[in-house]
Amino acid sequence: MTQPGTSAEAGTEVLPGTAAVLPGRTAVSNRLLAAVDSWRSGKGDVVFLAGEPGMGKSALLSWIESLRDTNTIILRVDCRPPIGTFNVSAIAPLQPFGLAIEQLYLQTEEKARKRLVLNVGMSVLSAIPVVGDFIYAFKAVSQDLNEYKKETAALQQKKKAAVQDCVDTLREIGQRTPFVLLVDDGHWSDSQSVEVVRQLLGIGEDIPVLIVWTFTPSIVQRVNVPLATLLRTASSVERTKTIESLPAEETLSLVRLLVPNASVSTATLKRLHERSDGIPGILTEYVKYLEHAGFVQSDGTIADDGVDD
Repeated sequence: MTQPGTSAEAGTEVLPGTAAVLPGRTAVSNRLLAAVDSWRSGKGDVVFLAGEPGMGKSALLSWIESLRDTNTIILRVDCRPPIGTFNVSAIAPLQPFGLAIEQLYLQTEEKARKRLVLNVGMSVLSAIPVVGDFIYAFKAVSQDLNEYKKETAALQQKKKAAVQDCVDTLREIGQRTPFVLLVDDGHWSDSQSVEVVRQLLGIGEDIPVLIVWTFTPSIVQRVNVPLATLLRTASSVERTKTIESLPAEETLSLVRLLVPNASVSTATLKRLHERSDGIPGILTEYVKYLEHAGFVQSDGTIADDGVDD
């Protein structure tokens, strides 16, 4: 992989042919670039990106997607959040991996797909969307959901078998076709998916599969005990990068991603940073509001009165 160069913007690093590293995210971007470099050399890894809403986890995943070339398979999936009080993961086990496997189906020949189907348990297939919808496990459809969720010994055995099927399938795919899997909103994942991640933490020298898993710490602590437990292990801690608020000096760089050649006074930049608390998502929405309200001139100048107290 070509080594990153240096742009003219405050020492931020860029990969030739890709978008510039996001402002204030040089350290985490370097970690991700190192993981991609290692993956290209045949080594797998799991990287966790932790951050509260608006910190730019999804933006970082989009940046990783920009590293794609003709020889790189990068898949991106989102874990489905609850619908009201209904937890989707209760009837969609192994959802993020099922979605990834389905995408891989589309990039392989039919014979490979048939072999894959034989290696994937019903619990994995139940999470694969078809025509934009879910195929649920037959028992989840025919039985009362409360009965389905009982932790019987038989059900526990089926869950273990499904997890092993999933891990074996991912290993088989990775050995044939190395890929990067980006998982957004991993805090909504089910316990079986968490167990798959736990097993994949040890793939390092085994297969070239790179997983980048984003999560919101506050949500994990509230709703996902299995993931919270996994994230406290030493192997997970060393693989976790926490995304913090932007430092004040990076405010202008982010504004210029939205308004090229933006001209902003020091006082206005200070107010923008204070009002957004340095949270990129909030700052982005603030700048969009200023554009919509007519405070951004055609030459990029942002009027001071747009953010007056």
